[in-house]
Amino acid sequence: MLGSASRFGTVRSLFCARVPALVPGPRCAEGGQICRPHQGYLGYLRWSSSKGEDSFSLEDVVAYGTWWCKTNMGQNIKEDVLRSALRKQLDVLEEADEENIAFGNVKICLEEMEHDEEIKTCIPFDEGSLQDFRENQAEDTEGEEDGQAEFEAFAEFAEANLMTSKEVLAFAEKRGARVEVVNSAAKITGHNGVQVDRIQCFHSKAWNPRSGDGKRVLQKIFEMGLREDIADSAPPEYCKWCKKFQSPEEIQSCTSNQRDCRRLESDSWKMKL
Repeated sequence: MLGSASRFGTVRSLFCARVPALVPGPRCAEGGQICRPHQGYLGYLRWSSSKGEDSFSLEDVVAYGTWWCKTNMGQNIKEDVLRSALRKQLDVLEEADEENIAFGNVKICLEEMEHDEEIKTCIPFDEGSLQDFRENQAEDTEGEEDGQAEFEAFAEFAEANLMTSKEVLAFAEKRGARVEVVNSAAKITGHNGVQVDRIQCFHSKAWNPRSGDGKRVLQKIFEMGLREDIADSAPPEYCKWCKKFQSPEEIQSCTSNQRDCRRLESDSWKMKL
């Protein structure tokens, strides 16, 4: 780490060609040196001692940075863009170990993102923000575990009850998904845009819920919000007459008498009111 005064001469020699007139600034509390660059250079070259500090992997920092930008700025920063920009800053700090980056250097790198041509955002890194991030990650992990358990229960139900592709299509359509059959194949679309692009529907051996393809289809159906109990399924249902997804309330208030109107075609929407 670049935390001692004895290294300053070396650092100065490394950067003088690019940054004229580097002037030593006040020492930071941890004993590191702060260099204030010549006017016109984008940003400060700063570092601090890692002694007694937490360390973080580059992937941890990327996860924190993308989370902070999305949560606080509404910015969807691509992970590879942030990772590349952070590596440039780590090179400046001569921080080679991407698995153990000191707290102080993480703070420096994230703040310097303000000067990156693509990111253009100073990302604060402090104990408060870090605690918020960790709590968010814990909640996401708990949610993922709950979601996985729910899917496993759904898959168990499907393996016992959806034995053919026709039963899969009937299950999806009854709960409000859009089912389109063309020749011997079908496409299933959920209200949220999730799709099963193709499922064979007439071949007797076309469907096996335990196969890799079968599990992929079940996963997609689960992501559409379709559940064993109709009342627990996603509320919107596809209306063939309107040619769009409608909420149960919209279906209820529809005045169409067309046979394809969801209000007349099915009673499933009534279970979701």
